[in-house]
Amino acid sequence: MGRAQGANGCSDAFRHAFFNAINSKSTSPTIAKKFGDAHECDVPASEQSAKEMDLFNNELGRAIFSDNPTASTSELANLICESIELGNMVILDNPGDGNSNIISSENCNCN
Repeated sequence: MGRAQGANGCSDAFRHAFFNAINSKSTSPTIAKKFGDAHECDVPASEQSAKEMDLFNNELGRAIFSDNPTASTSELANLICESIELGNMVILDNPGDGNSNIISSENCNCN
C-alpha cells in the first residue's frame, strides 16, 4: 500500500475500514459500530485527529459492506482499496506528528 504506512497512514485506513466491513459481515453493522467505537473510546486528546480519522474510515467500511452485503471477504477488500484510491477515505498528513491534519486518501494505492 503506497504513501504513509503504519499508524494513521494508508494501511491504517484500510485496516480500519476492512475490520468494520468484515465485522459487519460476520455480525451486523450495528455491532461492528459498537466494536469500532469501543476501540476508539479511550484515545487521549493529543490523538484526536487520529481518532476522527479512524471513526471516519470505520464508518466507510460499514457502508461498503451495507452497499455490498453479499460480497466475499476478498471482494470487500477490493472495494475498500478502490475507495481508498479514489480518495474517499482519510489519513493524516504527517503520521506520528502530534499536529497532523486529516487529508484525503487520494495519494494512497493498494499495490
